[in-house]
Amino acid sequence: MKKLCLIMFAAWLGAQPAPLAAVELTVTEPSGLDRVDEPVTCGVPLPEGYAASADELILLAGSGQLPVEIREVSRWGDGSLSWVHLDFKISVPASESKRLKLEKGTRENFETKLEINDLGEVLEVKTGRIQARVRKAGFNVLDMVRVANESGEYESTLIPHHGGGVVAWQDSVAYRSSYDEDSELVVECSGPMRAVLRSTGRLTTREGGELLNYVCRLYFYNDSPVVRMALSVENRDQVIRNKVELQGLHVEIPTLLRGNGMAFDIGMMTKDFQGIYGQSSALAFSQINDSEQAYVGSEMHWEQDESPKVAKSDRVGWGALGAGAG
Repeated sequence: MKKLCLIMFAAWLGAQPAPLAAVELTVTEPSGLDRVDEPVTCGVPLPEGYAASADELILLAGSGQLPVEIREVSRWGDGSLSWVHLDFKISVPASESKRLKLEKGTRENFETKLEINDLGEVLEVKTGRIQARVRKAGFNVLDMVRVANESGEYESTLIPHHGGGVVAWQDSVAYRSSYDEDSELVVECSGPMRAVLRSTGRLTTREGGELLNYVCRLYFYNDSPVVRMALSVENRDQVIRNKVELQGLHVEIPTLLRGNGMAFDIGMMTKDFQGIYGQSSALAFSQINDSEQAYVGSEMHWEQDESPKVAKSDRVGWGALGAGAG
């Protein structure tokens, strides 16, 4: 799943001082991919005195309201809102834009399917489209994921229990988040449109040798199969010159997608590399660097005019697997 758009803010005020009627938002799809019910998070500034509470605000697409979660971030000196955060879903055709309006009004109720359950050793998140379990100790990112059928029953397992997760390699030794039995998992926030789980812990060997610390956030969205991850790793050695040299840093999440006719899509600078995997054995991808991909143990090379760090491509590093029929 690739990132959606930039959120561009623009507020139109008349030449003469007048009360602000609405804040207009433009959602732009920059990568040439159709977006269907893509989750969007953005921040919006508001003028002083415009709104006293987030409950006064609604989000409009044309004349209809979009289901939205609006969170207060900060206030002006007079107590009115100065910044809010929005979470909503939107469909945008490839390379096109949609305009929305944030204005004052009575918000319509909408059904949320987001649900978080504490099952002891794991937290379970249901979004209406997927059921995911995340381990509190021995964090392996997603311990299990099932996909809902047309009746809303979670029956098809996509990700089974596994020993992967965040993995760093040094001197041919693997340091894994799943080896840390002291890791902690908390619900950082939970609303009608978005829930965030935060795991903190260490990358260790099976014997307890430590290398790096990590913080990992998982973002789940109402009625959506999308799960986004934000990962930070940190060297907490008090001697700053004691740098950590790595052979690799990976996130390993095995799936049960196997067999002939499996479609793959690997992000490149300006277009994707796509194909059908025609073998019955397991399929694996790894992003090696700016211009190399490992594909079932074989390396693929391509030339690029610029590094993604310079060109800021949002394609490189993303991949997708699915059935050959889509």
